[in-house]
Amino acid sequence: MNLKNLKIDLPANWREISRFGNENQSSIKIYHISPLSKVDPDIREDKILPSSNPNVTIVRVGVPVPTPPLKDFYEGMKGAISCGLLSADWAKKIDELHKDLIKLHYPDDGDFGTDITIVKFQDEGIARQQFKNMALMPTQGFDVPMPMGKDTQIPGAPKDLTMYQYLKDFDKYTSKEFLEKYVPKEQLEKMGPEIFEKIKKSKPEIKKIQSELKNIQEKEIPKIKKQFESSGVQYKEGKYLGCGAIYLEYPNPASAPKPKVSSRRTSGIGSGGFDTRFDPLPKISQPYQKTLIIYQALLIKNFVITGSLLSIVNSSSSGITPCYSLTKFKKKTSTFREGGEVFKDISIVPIVSNYAKEGYLYKEEAEEILKKIVTKLSKK
Repeated sequence: MNLKNLKIDLPANWREISRFGNENQSSIKIYHISPLSKVDPDIREDKILPSSNPNVTIVRVGVPVPTPPLKDFYEGMKGAISCGLLSADWAKKIDELHKDLIKLHYPDDGDFGTDITIVKFQDEGIARQQFKNMALMPTQGFDVPMPMGKDTQIPGAPKDLTMYQYLKDFDKYTSKEFLEKYVPKEQLEKMGPEIFEKIKKSKPEIKKIQSELKNIQEKEIPKIKKQFESSGVQYKEGKYLGCGAIYLEYPNPASAPKPKVSSRRTSGIGSGGFDTRFDPLPKISQPYQKTLIIYQALLIKNFVITGSLLSIVNSSSSGITPCYSLTKFKKKTSTFREGGEVFKDISIVPIVSNYAKEGYLYKEEAEEILKKIVTKLSKK
C-alpha cells in the first residue's frame, strides 16, 4: 500500500487541507467546517423584523451557539481598532496573525483543525515494538527495546538491546572491527567501502546526540517520571476499534457532582439567565467518570496511527448533545393590553435540535473517520 496516495473518506462537514510524506508514511491535515459558516452571520443576534401592524412587534431571536467561530475574534479586534480601543498599528498585526493561523490550522469556514499520521513499518514485529514504546518512552525515555523484526536484528547485539544502549554504544556497533566480525563478508561487500566513510563523517553529529541523550536520560526523564507518579497520569495499552491502543489515563480534575436540590428555577441560556422565549434544552445522561482517557496511537498489522484526531474522540461532545437549530424556527406569541389597546409580541425562536443535526463537531463523526481508516488498513 502506498500511503502517499491513501484516500480518506471524510464526512460531508470535513475537508482535507494538506498532506506530506511518502509511500511508507503519510501525515494528513483535516478540518471541520463550522455550521455557522453556512448561515447568516447575524443569526446570533436579536433582530426586529418589519410589521404591518403598529401594535405587533416581531423579533427574530438570536440563536445561542455552543462555540463562536474563531473568525469572530478577528472581527472583534478589527472593531476595537475602528472604535479607537486599539491603535491602528494593530491592524497589520491582526492580519498577519489571521493568515498564520489559517496556514497552520484551518480556513475561516472551519471551527476545528486536526491531523492524522500513518506509518507503515517493515514488518509487524517492528510496528508492535514501536507501538509499545509509545507507552514506555514518556517515563523511561530511550531506555526501551529496539524496534527489531525477525529480519532486522543487529548482528552481534543482544536481543534485549535498548535504543539508549545502542545510541550510547554507537561507535562500537558501527566500527569496522565489529561489523567484520558479525556481518557476513558478502553483505559488507554489497555495502561497499563508502559505508565506513559515511560512518566516520557522522561521528561529530553522533557525539552531539549522545551528549544530549545522556542529559535527557539521566536528568530529565527521572523528573518527568516523578511528575507522572505524583499526578496519577499513566500510559496504558488496551483496545479501541478492535485494534491495539495506547492511551493516556488520568484522574478527572472535576469533582463528582453533588445531588441537586430541587428548585423551581430553570437554567439559563448562556450567561444571560433564563429566557422564556426558548424551549429549555433537554438534559442527557452523562455519568461521572473518575478517570479520563486520551488515545495516543493505534496498531493495525504493521501500521501505526497517531495524531490529534485520536485525542479528540473522548474529549468531544456526543452527537445527541442538545442545542438550538440554526435553520428551523417557530413562533411564540404573547398578548397584553395597555390603554384599551391589544398588543402582540411575536418571537421567532429556534427549535431544539442537537449537534449531529446542526453539523457541529461531535464525537461519533470523528470516530467514524478513524473506523474507515482502520478498515482500509486492515484489508491490506
